[in-house]
Amino acid sequence: MKFLSTHSKKRSAFTLIEMSLVLLIIAMLLIVMLPNLNQQKGSAQKSVDAAFAKNMETQVMLYESENGQPTSWGDLQNSGYITKEQADKANKMELEIAK
Repeated sequence: MKFLSTHSKKRSAFTLIEMSLVLLIIAMLLIVMLPNLNQQKGSAQKSVDAAFAKNMETQVMLYESENGQPTSWGDLQNSGYITKEQADKANKMELEIAK
């Protein structure tokens, strides 16, 4: 004869309290992480902008070595040194060509 006990039943689902606890922990982790992610995003954008400015400086130097001093980003764009998007971004960032 087999005796069934309540301890031998397998548990196959989470209880409401367990699920609520997991969601609470996830929410707390997100609250802690979000400000840090925003700060890192700003830092990453600064690095991208610095790299872009350095790239534009290099393009100006290449143009100067072959054609003389450029007067605008349009000169570099018309000569094929930079794209229209790069010229627009340089103007938006207010980068100036050193003379």
